[in-house]
Amino acid sequence: MPWIGGIFYRNFCEKNYAATIDGFEINRRFFGVPDTCNVLCELGVDTRLFYPDPVAGAAKRRELGVTDSELLVLYSGRFNEGKNPFVLAEAVRIARQRGVNCRGFFIGNGSEEAIRHLAGVEGCTVLPFVESSKLPDFYRAADIAVWPRQESTSMLDAAATGTPIVVSDRVLAHERYEGNGLTYRENDPVSLAEALQTLADPELRRTLGEHGTEKMLTRFSWKAIAMRRLQDYGESLARRR
Repeated sequence: MPWIGGIFYRNFCEKNYAATIDGFEINRRFFGVPDTCNVLCELGVDTRLFYPDPVAGAAKRRELGVTDSELLVLYSGRFNEGKNPFVLAEAVRIARQRGVNCRGFFIGNGSEEAIRHLAGVEGCTVLPFVESSKLPDFYRAADIAVWPRQESTSMLDAAATGTPIVVSDRVLAHERYEGNGLTYRENDPVSLAEALQTLADPELRRTLGEHGTEKMLTRFSWKAIAMRRLQDYGESLARRR
């Protein structure tokens, strides 16, 4: 019963941290956490690992055989319907038909059928699973990073390297992409192709990328999150003295 939880939190708790907006709403609606102590504390990104490095990004592009004139569109994650990278492959095909010089790279794993599906689409290349420590250079090499459906902390990783992102319009965590990315109508390849066309503008990508890097450093880096938590602890101790 939410009212019981509300009594507990009002009397014994100063802050209750939720890692996602979903958790924040669940705490409020079902556990009775009052607004005075219900705090959204987003998951973070290791900005010591994920940061802009144009030299490393250019080297990775050469390794992948991507020219400076091509738009490298990247997806990382599972190859399944829940993540739906297939809609991105179709969007790449459509964008290429419309004259956008883009290529799609898909990093991850899935069934043989899924891999064949992605690799069989014009302009698309499938790469094997990559450990997180090796992912930064792929994000640095990319012009755009896309997660077609479910939210992923990889969105933060890509943004920290200065790469603009495209995500579903149903993503609840708006703070992950606002000012550093675009949305598209979920599962609509034409809408996604239009987003890729929009981001073919290098000046727009630069603006979004720079904003993303700054936002990750000041709001989403683990250091920034730790400093905010320490401030909360300090204020709590000060009130008890």
